[in-house]
Amino acid sequence: MAENQLEEKLDKLVSLAESQVRMMESQNRAWEKCLVFLNEMNTILVQKWRAQDILLEQHPPVKGPAPTTVGGAIQPQPLNEFSGSVPYGTELEAERTPTAQSFPPSPNAPASRPVAPTQQHHAPSVSQEQIVTEKRSTTPPRQVTSKAEILEQVEKRDTP
Repeated sequence: MAENQLEEKLDKLVSLAESQVRMMESQNRAWEKCLVFLNEMNTILVQKWRAQDILLEQHPPVKGPAPTTVGGAIQPQPLNEFSGSVPYGTELEAERTPTAQSFPPSPNAPASRPVAPTQQHHAPSVSQEQIVTEKRSTTPPRQVTSKAEILEQVEKRDTP
């Protein structure tokens, strides 16, 4: 009896192993079919893209120049930065209109931006004495190395 039980268990193990082998073989066939399908799909897509490229070469687009490419990749077009909030030409008019100045700017002064006509303010009149004192006080401060020197310079600047 023990032999019969051992034979039955062995037959079950063999049949189980055979069924697993068949399952693996069918899985391998399914994977092969998927791989063939993906390869065919890739081939079709590549042929489609080539046909589109050939069609574009034979019949270029009517509107605008050819798209800019860098390394074969088409670059995105810049966004339109114009908006309806500012009337057209306002910036150009502001550039053309000079700003009112009481005296010419000093060579060390940074360049000022033109002011739109609606934003211009008339500068107050300045006497020659005020201009001379401003020129004297615009000497560049010497290089400061300590906190005490900084405080000293602030005190000199704040006292009239």
